[in-house]
Amino acid sequence: MAGLKIGGLELTTKTILYYIHERVWFKIRFKNARKRHLFKTVTWRIVGSVDTFLLAWIITGSPFSGFKISVAEVITKMILYYIHEEVWYKVDFGLEKFRGKNKKRNPNEEAQKQE
Repeated sequence: MAGLKIGGLELTTKTILYYIHERVWFKIRFKNARKRHLFKTVTWRIVGSVDTFLLAWIITGSPFSGFKISVAEVITKMILYYIHEEVWYKVDFGLEKFRGKNKKRNPNEEAQKQE
């Protein structure tokens, strides 16, 4: 039952926190896009884990349970995200147009087409 409560509340809290996180990052200017993405990713993971920890602590009444749940969440979300990325990379959905335009030409393919 605690899991359903945490999951249900997270739909609301994470939506609100994500909105705030995006608004803050909209105002921060980075010259290096990769560093910006990295910092943004790390700060969101921290915000998300703190949110889970606090909700789990409040619902279970135990800070230790809150900690265990938030640690488990970090691990499972990393695994799930990796699988998610692998699947989407293989599906190629939404990238056909992009990859078609930016695909590097292979000189051997061009020579074979002319023959």
